[in-house]
Amino acid sequence: MMSIERIMLDPSRIDRGNYTLTLAAEALRCGTCTDEQHMALQNDIFTCLAGQISRYTGGESTSVENRTAVKLMGSILYNTDLALLLMPMTRAVQRLFAGDFEALHAEGMQINRQYTLKAHARLREAKRGRIRTMCVYYNELLNKTLRQLIHSNDIRFDAKRNVTWVDYTMPTVNRKVCGIGGILHMLDELITENAFVNSFDPQELSDLQNRFVKELASPTGERINLGQLCFEQAILSMLAGREKPGILLNEDEVRTLTGLGLSGDECYYAAMQVVHRLGGRAPEKYLTRLLELSRASFAAVFSGGEAAIRRYAGII
Repeated sequence: MMSIERIMLDPSRIDRGNYTLTLAAEALRCGTCTDEQHMALQNDIFTCLAGQISRYTGGESTSVENRTAVKLMGSILYNTDLALLLMPMTRAVQRLFAGDFEALHAEGMQINRQYTLKAHARLREAKRGRIRTMCVYYNELLNKTLRQLIHSNDIRFDAKRNVTWVDYTMPTVNRKVCGIGGILHMLDELITENAFVNSFDPQELSDLQNRFVKELASPTGERINLGQLCFEQAILSMLAGREKPGILLNEDEVRTLTGLGLSGDECYYAAMQVVHRLGGRAPEKYLTRLLELSRASFAAVFSGGEAAIRRYAGII
C-alpha cells in the first residue's frame, strides 16, 4: 500500500481534461506510486479497453479501427475522470492504484448517468427563464439542439464526444469541455445569459432586437449572442453617462460617446471602470469574459468615430 502521507503532488502538472492519465503520471513523478504500480495501471486500462471493444462489437471481434479504439479509450478515461474528480486528490491517487480499474470505470459511468439527469433538469430551468427573442439560432438551441445533445450522450462508447458546437454563438463557453460536462457547462452559461438579458427593461430589449432584426432573424445573417449584445450596449450607455445601465442608446448618447474621443485601449480601460455596475445581473466571471471579448470591438468602433458608434448601437 502506498503511503498517502508522502504525496507531494503538483496540481499545475495535472490536466483536469485528461485527469486519470496526468494524475497517474504525476504520482509516478513524485514517487507516490512505483514503476510496477504504474505499469499495472496501464495494463488494467488496456484490459478495460479490450472489454469495451468486445461489448462494442457485440462479442464478434477483439479489434476495431484505430479511430474507434481511440474513441472507446477516450470514453473509458472520461468516465474515470468523472469519478476521480469528485475525490480529494490524495484519495483519487489511492483509488486509482487500488487495482480495481473496472470498478472505477463503472463508478464513472454511473456518475455520467446522474449528470445526464441533471442536464435534463438544467434544460428545463433554461427553458423557464428563456429570452423572448426572434433569434433563430437561440430558439433552435432551446427548442431542439440541447435536448438532442443530452439524448445522444453515449455514456458507454463515446462519453468524450465534443458537444459544445452549436449554431448559436456562445462566447463564454469553453469549447474544450467535452461530454456531459460540456453539456452542463453550456447549460450553465445559457442560464446565466438568460438571467442577464432578462434583467434589462423588456421594452428596451424588444426595441434593441428590432434594431438588429436582420442579424437575429436570418439564418444566413451574422450570428449574434444576446448576452454579449446587451453587455456591449449597457457598457456604452454607462460611458455615455447613464446612472442606470440601459441597452438602447439614443442620438444624444451617440454624440456623447463620440465626444469622449477614446481610442485604442482607452475605451477598454474606461469600460473596466464601469463594468462593476452590472454586478448582481450576472456572475463576475461571466461579465469579465464578455469584457475581454469586447475589447477589440470597442477599440475598433471608437476609432471609427460617430458613424461607427451609430452602427454599433444599431442606429441606422
